[in-house]
Amino acid sequence: MPQQTEAALPRGDREGAERAAHTLNGVAASLGGDGVQEAARVLEATIGSGRQRVHGELDAVRAELAPVLVGLSRLDPAAGPAPGTGPLDSERVGPLLRRLRGLLEQDDANAAEPLQALHGLQRHLDTLKEGADE
Repeated sequence: MPQQTEAALPRGDREGAERAAHTLNGVAASLGGDGVQEAARVLEATIGSGRQRVHGELDAVRAELAPVLVGLSRLDPAAGPAPGTGPLDSERVGPLLRRLRGLLEQDDANAAEPLQALHGLQRHLDTLKEGADE
């Protein structure tokens, strides 16, 4: 989303730039990416304040997002679940992880879609685990 923000500002599309930062803020919050979330929040607030230069804020977002993208690239859904996590549907998770990573790399606000699907799978796993514990 830093690229969307950076591209929107020279066109005078402050609303689009702010929306991209806001979306990244929300996606990062859903993933538990506190550093990315905070950097995106600061970027969004800076754009909303009308300040013209946001290079430092964009750099901070990129710095926080880089290790997240590296981590996503290292995930191997074919390896199966981590011990104690229950069954994993790698046929569903693998494509979702690849799509999420690709969308984040492209700064695409649609990254929320595979993230929501992954959350749905996690809720399903939690339900299965709760049922097994009873």
